[in-house]
Amino acid sequence: MVLFRENGTRKHHDGNHARNNEQSYEYFRSVLHDSFLSKILSLPENEIAQIIRIGRFGPNLENIRCPFCGSRNILRFGHKSNRANIRRYRCGKCKKIFNDLTGTPLNGSKMSLKEWIIITYLSFIKRETIINISRILCRPYPTIWNAINRLKNTKEITSCIVNMLTLYKFLINKSSK
Repeated sequence: MVLFRENGTRKHHDGNHARNNEQSYEYFRSVLHDSFLSKILSLPENEIAQIIRIGRFGPNLENIRCPFCGSRNILRFGHKSNRANIRRYRCGKCKKIFNDLTGTPLNGSKMSLKEWIIITYLSFIKRETIINISRILCRPYPTIWNAINRLKNTKEITSCIVNMLTLYKFLINKSSK
């Protein structure tokens, strides 16, 4: 994942590019030195998948249901082939296969789980603007805008992720004291 480049190569079209680059670099450096965000950046992808899994299904998968028929008769069915950290499940009733991300805005996305967590944290907890998030992640503005709208349109999963991030932040702060 690429973050804001330290050499200030972003171009501004208002003629004050040197001053803007310096100001934006200082701002983004302060954002990136957020202790919680730096801990999120250091997490491996499998721990982020686990945060999402726990937020969605509970620590022992006690809240897992088939997104197609609502059955609780679920069997583990391996992992996704293109994302080894995402578990697959098979419904015992309708026999359909789904995964940790089915029915969420993260399903089918090309962005990493880490980027989704960072977008959720910066947008919903830190209240950063879309343009700032796009600069931090070096992603186009429309990509971040679409991601945030997808998160806003699915309040259930977003509230789970925000709650898990808040709990995770609380645990980090508690352990560092």
